Parts: sequence; C-alpha cells; structure tokens
Amino acid sequence: MSWLFFGIGTLASVILTYKLRHLAFVSVIPIEKNRPLELKPLHYVGLCTMAAGATLSVASIAGVFVTFPYADKLVLLLGLAVYMITTPANGRSTFRANRPADLHGRFRLLAILGACVLFLAIVGCLVDITLSTILPSDFGLSVGIGVGVVLAIGMVFLAENARSRVGTHYQTKGQFQKMLQISWIRIPVTLMLGLYIGVSGIGLGIGYGYTYLFGVETTKVFEVTGWHYGGSRRCAKPEIEGRPLLIGEKALCVSKDARLSLPVGTELKAEGRESVVGFNVNKILSYTQKAGSTN
Repeated sequence: MSWLFFGIGTLASVILTYKLRHLAFVSVIPIEKNRPLELKPLHYVGLCTMAAGATLSVASIAGVFVTFPYADKLVLLLGLAVYMITTPANGRSTFRANRPADLHGRFRLLAILGACVLFLAIVGCLVDITLSTILPSDFGLSVGIGVGVVLAIGMVFLAENARSRVGTHYQTKGQFQKMLQISWIRIPVTLMLGLYIGVSGIGLGIGYGYTYLFGVETTKVFEVTGWHYGGSRRCAKPEIEGRPLLIGEKALCVSKDARLSLPVGTELKAEGRESVVGFNVNKILSYTQKAGSTN
C-alpha cells in the first residue's frame, strides 16, 4: 500500500510541477513584442529539481525509503530558486529594470560574503579528505546541505551570467569541455559540484574542526548495518545505523579483514568528541557481536 501511495504521489507531483511551468513568466516583459516568451534549458533543470524534491517528500511520508533530514525541502527550494531567478528567452525582468542604484553595493557585499563562504567550504573539503573522522548529526548534516544548496545556486548563476557576457565563440578542446557546452549537462554538473562542496566542506570538514575544538569527550555505541569495502584511495569502514553514506573520509577506518570480525548487527563502542554538529571518532574501544549477526 505504501508503494502505491508513493507512485500516485509521485505522478501527482510531476503533473503539478509541469502545470506550474508558467511561473517563470511572472514579472517578466518581452524584449521583442512579436516573439513569445520561452523557457530556457535551466528552467527545465529547475522543474526537474522541484519534482525530485516533491518525490522525496512523498517518499518520506509514505515511508518507502529514508531521506536525509530536510533534504526534500532543500531540494524543492533549490529547484524553485533556480527556476525563478532564470529569465525566460526574449524576456526581461521588471525587477531588474526598476532596480535602485544602491542595490549594486548590496550585491557586491553578497558576492564578497559568498566568496568567503566558498573559500571556507573548499578549505573544509581538504580537511574532510585528509583528516575528518566526523559522524555528522542531523543538524550538522542539514547545515551542510543548506550551504550546499546556496553554493549550487550561486555557482550556476555566476557561471551562466559570466558565460552570457563572455560569449561562447572560442575553440573547445577535449570531449568533456565540448559536453559542458550543452546546457542540460553543464548546469546539473555545476549544481552537483556546489552541493558536494557545501556538504563535504561545511558538514564534514568545518564540522570536524568545530567539534575538535569545542566538543566534549564522550563514548557512543553504534550498530553495523553494512560495509564500504574501500579502494586504492579510500579505507574500508563499516556502515552504521542512521549514517549509511555521509560521514568523514577517515571515520571508522579499519582493515579490510575486519569485516569478518565486525559483521552486520555488531555493536561498536567508540570514543571521541561530540558537539551539536556531530561526533568525531578517535578510536573504536570495543565491539560486541549480537546473536544472529551475519557476514
């Protein structure tokens, strides 16, 4: 029954999102009166993102699969923001036409603030890759996703604005650069890059640094629910209940052979520092296998 509700809700979300596509024409006037307003590829990216956010909301309500805290709302707002800030083809925003002169200074201040946040997030990404052992809390993860959404929107806006000013009349080299000339490939790649920088840099990197400096010593118990087998650059680590994916790069690192002694269902007792944004794992103190644990 839950999957039936999820299917009906998803279909309704897609139809409703498509019906709202003309919202992009609000507060927009045509540049050439003989040409109609038309949606740009970025509008369809926004529509698809809104539909994905609505689908995540339906999935959370139906209980068919677990989503990250506030992920559905953040994705929905991301899509709505991308959709609404994009001016239709042959259109000009009435807001821009009537923009007061003093707003330029405010936008410049916002640009400086955004650059500082981006720099901080990039530093955080380096911390995450090299040092972070954090298991983020719901609050810490929500902050990371929120900053990622803002960075994703800002990066797309700046990249597309710069592209329209510079123009596209230059020779591209390499298959990847040629692919980035296609709007429906370039824009999602930029969105994913901004979201990754926010989640990894702020949620896992800066969160690790904050907890390292201001956290308190404590111990916590976690249950093993699966395994990441690692590779040439990533360590093997157990999946723990409630945090299957987004944890620090160095969190819970063990040898690949440890999977035999830490099967699914095992309880881990870990020591570390805890703050409002997460728990930094210093070391695994002990583990206890439950009856019926499987490799």
